[in-house]
Amino acid sequence: MRTIFVKPETATNGSAETFRPNPFNATPAENGSGNGNRTLVDALVNSRIYRDYERAFGDITGLPVALQPVETWQLPHHGKRNENALCALMSQKSSACAACLQVQERLCL
Repeated sequence: MRTIFVKPETATNGSAETFRPNPFNATPAENGSGNGNRTLVDALVNSRIYRDYERAFGDITGLPVALQPVETWQLPHHGKRNENALCALMSQKSSACAACLQVQERLCL
């Protein structure tokens, strides 16, 4: 997961001044420790609103949902209700699990 802050660009609209984000001024957020994304994701995952959403989404769709940083190598649904049977089977073999996680990482970047 990558957080991007956008520096607002000032534009004048008649007499009113408005701000328009410019994607070309975007820079990744860094906190120096490299753990900024993990800290943010942990805070979100532990929030009541996310837990309520996760439960409601699972109840309505029958599918699991997980929020985690892209760089993590943890199985997002391991041991949870509605865990994908193929993922559970692949997780028994570390090389198959690693290959699957590498593909997921490439798809997210």
